[in-house]
Amino acid sequence: MAILNIEHIVSDPTIKNGKPFVAKAEITVQHIARLHNDGWSVDSFIREYKLTPGQIYAALSYYYDHQTEIDQAIQAEREYAKQLVEKGRALAKALKRHEKRKAGQKK
Repeated sequence: MAILNIEHIVSDPTIKNGKPFVAKAEITVQHIARLHNDGWSVDSFIREYKLTPGQIYAALSYYYDHQTEIDQAIQAEREYAKQLVEKGRALAKALKRHEKRKAGQKK
């Protein structure tokens, strides 16, 4: 019996930080998994990313084979995004305080 490779998923340390992605589409398996977990259907991927059903199912198959590691990466990405939002809000508040002080000095 021969084990067949499905060549839709590739990885290259110089592309996408080495994360596995769909060949010829360069969308990461992690991104597909996140959207899939958020409720995206196969048809949604076909419409939005012009992927084939085979590419999508190959990415999902890879995801389910590496679910723990990919879910951890998704969670880390969400936490990082949250931190960036919080830092942006803090920076905006500081900028407003600075602008108020500056406006008060002009009077």
